[in-house]
Amino acid sequence: LPTSESLCALRLSCWLGHPRMRAGKPLLNHRWPAQPQLFINGEPLAVSHVPPMWDGRATVDRNLDLPVEVPFSRLRTGHNTFSLHSSDIEPHTLVLELLFRRSLASHREEIATTRTLPIEEAMRHLRASFERMGGGGSSSAPSGFGVLDDDDDECVASSVQLSLNCPLTRLRIGTPVRAAGCSHVECFDLDAWLQCQRAAKLPNWLCPICSSPASPPELRVCSWMQSVLAGTAETTREVIIQPDGSHAAPEPSSAGGSERRKRQRAASVSLDEPASQAPQASQASRAGDDEENPIELGDSDDD
Repeated sequence: LPTSESLCALRLSCWLGHPRMRAGKPLLNHRWPAQPQLFINGEPLAVSHVPPMWDGRATVDRNLDLPVEVPFSRLRTGHNTFSLHSSDIEPHTLVLELLFRRSLASHREEIATTRTLPIEEAMRHLRASFERMGGGGSSSAPSGFGVLDDDDDECVASSVQLSLNCPLTRLRIGTPVRAAGCSHVECFDLDAWLQCQRAAKLPNWLCPICSSPASPPELRVCSWMQSVLAGTAETTREVIIQPDGSHAAPEPSSAGGSERRKRQRAASVSLDEPASQAPQASQASRAGDDEENPIELGDSDDD
């Protein structure tokens, strides 16, 4: 083992030998085999396996198995042996992980200095996202986008509404990042992402928006999103963006066509009624209420 002050823990994890596929991508399942028996240098180490459950159609994993921390006291100088025995017919892979302590500040500095997208590349990414929308309706809009339409029957993707909040914390983004494999424009906050993974017993380095691999080497700082955040007030939570990268805060009075129709119907109903009828009825109702339930002022402290 390396002798380093930054080495903070050893961890054993176990994965299915043949990853299952979902949407053409391998689904890595962390699970211990059935009836596992783990030994370190011939001595047993307790490990817990949560049995699969029947969902009505098939037996599925609950994905509740956790890695095992290896006590340093169980190791010896020189050669160490790890062995896993089970009655499971599925092949498994045992992985020994050396965990090194690294500060969030060092992660942040490395990502910000070496993995910030140039503004030209960030703009190409933005235009490509608009092209993928293809001028379609909201069904083709990426997550976090709100397609603004000038007519209820025709959605125009010439401008979209983009949230400036992190999907993890629901707070305004500080350092906007996304994974290299992400095709969407919206970002999440770098500090929030690193803190969430550090707090997790089994980190899940997948983009919270599209599930693309999003480990620290995969993260990219979006320089265009940085300029949007720098050019808007701290209270701004969303902006309307154009394919050329220009942006503006949404107008408070802007509303969809359905809301406009509701207001128009309400206005037409109020215009059809006599102008003096409603106030007279209201006054008569108040007068009747006053006669039936008169208010009396007394000297009692309870009234």
